[in-house]
Amino acid sequence: MVLASVPAFLIPASAGAPGETAGAGVASAVVSAFRLDGVDGHSGVVVPERLGNVILLRLFDISEPDWQPDLRAMQTLSDRRGKEGLAVIAAAADRPGARRELAEFAMANKINFPIGVDPGAGGVFQAFSREAVPRVVLISAAGTEIFASAGGMVPLLPALEAKIQEALRQRAPLIKERKRLALEAERQERLRRAEEDALMAAAKKIRPMEAAELKSRIDSGRAPNIAFIGDKASYDQSHIPGAILVGFAEWGAFFAKQSKDSEWLLYCGCSVDLGMSGRVAAQLYQKGYKKVTYLKGHKKAWEAVAKRSQPPF
Repeated sequence: MVLASVPAFLIPASAGAPGETAGAGVASAVVSAFRLDGVDGHSGVVVPERLGNVILLRLFDISEPDWQPDLRAMQTLSDRRGKEGLAVIAAAADRPGARRELAEFAMANKINFPIGVDPGAGGVFQAFSREAVPRVVLISAAGTEIFASAGGMVPLLPALEAKIQEALRQRAPLIKERKRLALEAERQERLRRAEEDALMAAAKKIRPMEAAELKSRIDSGRAPNIAFIGDKASYDQSHIPGAILVGFAEWGAFFAKQSKDSEWLLYCGCSVDLGMSGRVAAQLYQKGYKKVTYLKGHKKAWEAVAKRSQPPF
């Protein structure tokens, strides 16, 4: 997973003092843009997949003297707080030999959190020439930056751990609310599917009328009530003789005033089999309008039959 330019999460903090928290825009960029290669060259590290956790990022270069103790400290934090919702990620500049050294270090020190490298031209390594670039970033479960530092991590551990603990405490109600929303979304989807299944079952009970049959009934004076379900422009362009216009948003109120014993044929300008008019007919059928149907092939089918019936010049 390659970044084409300098990662957005490497935008310098506004003031740049060690330990100072940068603007919230940095964290938003991290969540949306952070993609790294795994040190094995195959697996990827993707921050957005870890949203909902409190995320601790360490951005570094293997030429730094303090990256190894920092990563060991990160493993300790991961062991201690991982089950509570802390996600730890290390991101390194992809300089020659970095992947091998990082892989060996991870194995020797039993590092089990993700370590990735940025292979993009002018990525992490170039960004480290800026003093204000945060090398330690803490992101809340809501995706906002709550801590950033341009210094090494070990000296900041007491303050950092306090912020992690507070962020994890604030995460609990957020996760509870997300679970509630997810369950509600699942419930709504089940209802939608059940309603759709019921609608399709009703549609199967309706025999759509062929355009030729409709024309024959119109010619013989036995036409049903006809309604075009659509917009005025389409209706004005052309419509079946005797058809009335019923807007997309108006059909419920319109048919509520009609007798359920009246015969109605609905059609629209759709090109699919059931179309809007077929769906409206099915919903009316569910409400007790047993003499409702729709035109098979809709407006195009009628126009084709009407054209064939015109006398030659």
